[in-house]
Amino acid sequence: MARSRRRTQPAPVAAALTRVLKHHGLDATLVQVELSRRWKDVVGEAMARNSWPEVIKDGQLVIATDHPAWKHEIHYRQEEILGRVNAIFGKSVAKAISTLVRPRTAGAEPPPHVRPQAQEFGAQAAEGIDDDRLRDAIRGAAAANAEARLRGRLG
Repeated sequence: MARSRRRTQPAPVAAALTRVLKHHGLDATLVQVELSRRWKDVVGEAMARNSWPEVIKDGQLVIATDHPAWKHEIHYRQEEILGRVNAIFGKSVAKAISTLVRPRTAGAEPPPHVRPQAQEFGAQAAEGIDDDRLRDAIRGAAAANAEARLRGRLG
């Protein structure tokens, strides 16, 4: 029986990290965290103040907004939004958009994206990572994954 040949070159860290995150179900969550972080770049400042990405699941991007007029604007601009989202990630992560309206009182901040218990989970998951950017990415991904589970949107 022939032995398989082992790689003599190390795998790039990004590839290894992607495999680990995918294995633990956090790769999609990283996309969601990055999309939330760059939302203003995707939709512009005015729309970003009045909407936020909720979740991307099975190619469906769910966008929450605080007013029906913004829901209409999102619908009108959905092809543009999808194009920008997919351009950021260099692949087709979102194929369709749906919106939901979450009214809020005047002057109130948008609902928090991540609850304290999900933030704590993220902090614990990233504990011990020395690299600041990697630690922040893992913390954000784990917190977003915990928040999605708390909301009942994942597994």
